[in-house]
Amino acid sequence: MALLTFITRKRISEQKLASAFVNSLVESVERGFPEVAELINNDPDFVTKPRLSAHDYEHFLMLVLAGNIKMIGDSFEPELEKPLTEDIFEKCAEVFNTDKQSFIKLYKEYCEFMNRVNHPSKNILYSMSKAVFFKYDLNKHQVEYFRNLNTPNPIFLKRMNEIMNNFIWSWESFFEKYKVVI
Repeated sequence: MALLTFITRKRISEQKLASAFVNSLVESVERGFPEVAELINNDPDFVTKPRLSAHDYEHFLMLVLAGNIKMIGDSFEPELEKPLTEDIFEKCAEVFNTDKQSFIKLYKEYCEFMNRVNHPSKNILYSMSKAVFFKYDLNKHQVEYFRNLNTPNPIFLKRMNEIMNNFIWSWESFFEKYKVVI
């Protein structure tokens, strides 16, 4: 059966994959962020409501894109990872109405921020959740204990990890249906 699955998988170019990857993530954030904002606004561990707007998804989108792009290396060999990532950067630049180098600079800034707030852990999902906490200045809405520590309440962070997990591209599902060709 596995052999037949391998033979029947559709072929997709890295350019088409890059386009599908970016478009899918952007669409999922645009559709899903209103619910994310509502969940954050109504989180029981905040003493005051953050009052995030359903349209305030710029940071969230960049964190989702940055995290997912960083994870590409876990699923691809370097000879395919590099051209795919380059195609993704081009598509992101197009979506953000900017040039590729400007997008790459923005991407690197978000990656550095994610690494900094999650240090020493290298878990990308956790770094995305912590970055949401800090990018949306949620510390001021916490109980005094965590606010003074300037760290997310672990219970909130666990819920945020579950939310962020819904915005991770499933390479496993993708590879069941497609084979990337250069």
